[in-house]
Amino acid sequence: MSNNRRFKWKDCFYVILYTTVLSVLFGIILAFVDYYLQTSIDFTFANLLYLVIAIYIGKTVRKVIENPHPVYSVIAGMGMVVSWVIIVSMPTLYGIGLALNNPLVIFNINYYLQSALTLFSPLTWIHHFSINLLLTLLIFVVGTYLGISRTTR
Repeated sequence: MSNNRRFKWKDCFYVILYTTVLSVLFGIILAFVDYYLQTSIDFTFANLLYLVIAIYIGKTVRKVIENPHPVYSVIAGMGMVVSWVIIVSMPTLYGIGLALNNPLVIFNINYYLQSALTLFSPLTWIHHFSINLLLTLLIFVVGTYLGISRTTR
């Protein structure tokens, strides 16, 4: 392995820290923005907001590491997946929480795990196939690719 691609624990720590904080924080903030946009104009911008978050996380992770390494890209990619699940799931969870008079349901991680299992299940995509689901998957893949590619530049 060449000298400029060495794995460094300090860089790995910063990648984990930045990816975790940025993906969860921006995921929650932009999911609230998307929820209020959905209630006012009845249209979701979740996928567009995910593209912005993925590219930003990729650029930020690249700024905090000295030399890119594939492990850093994988960690950043996992953080991007977490932010996508939050952005896509939270507006629905928040609406359900408001209807049940329990808006703090958005902080229960079990709902996000269940949402992730549902979103990534091939059976969901087969049984409920639509152009919207296809575009959502396409934007997710493209956004994750763009974000991960920013970590190596």
